[in-house]
Amino acid sequence: MGFVAHEVEPWGYDEKRRGDYRWLIEEASDAVLVHGKANEEAVHAVWNVPRARVITIEHGDYREWVDPSVDQGAARQRLELPVDAPIALFFGTLRATKGLLTLLQAWPAVHEALPEAILLVAGRPDRGADLSMIESAPEGVRIRVGEFSPAEANDYYAACDVVTIPYDRVSTSGVLRFAYSAARPVLASDVGELHTHVANGETGWLIKPGDAEAAASALVTALSDRDRALELGRTGNAYATGAFDWEVIGGRLLDRLATLGTGAGV
Repeated sequence: MGFVAHEVEPWGYDEKRRGDYRWLIEEASDAVLVHGKANEEAVHAVWNVPRARVITIEHGDYREWVDPSVDQGAARQRLELPVDAPIALFFGTLRATKGLLTLLQAWPAVHEALPEAILLVAGRPDRGADLSMIESAPEGVRIRVGEFSPAEANDYYAACDVVTIPYDRVSTSGVLRFAYSAARPVLASDVGELHTHVANGETGWLIKPGDAEAAASALVTALSDRDRALELGRTGNAYATGAFDWEVIGGRLLDRLATLGTGAGV
């Protein structure tokens, strides 16, 4: 059996979850699949997994589920958002490590510079998540808590001008791939694989994790020139087409599994 370690360590740190993760990686799996070379070294260091059992593959793009041609104005109307406002999106599971607090701390400065700008936060809370930070969100922040279908997710990405990924830590980001597949640039922390896949000033903006001042500055830059932001989004889309191609990734995986003799069990 093969186990895909989307994250090197589980998001939850309770002993049961960590114990289950350890069993899956160290005992139950013939091969452990990780996304990116850095994660290959990390999973070997954190868990008792021989390097020979670790397979590095990329996480593919979302082109099968994302339509980058969705009209921004129409998407905003469906989501009951202003058609002309600059919009930054935070999308996905609401958990502490995703840097939402940094984003909320940055937003008052963005609002002062761009009073019409909106920070749209859409996602579901992680188990036991502290929601007090969004309950007292600053002016200009709109919260949508819930589960969203692929069509709804398409609208959220189409409606925004920039997708925010201000994570404190991350191994692999599906939000990054969704953003690129939707032809949207990203504001991302310079952590984990984001350092590899976000070209500062070309496909988005990189900041230090936890740096609210830098986040505010980058957001003002992104939202002040929406045409430029969309241009960066198109560059990100072209990058994802090459770097995150499922057919290429699948071929590499089959070749690697053949060398392990574990293909039939994965």
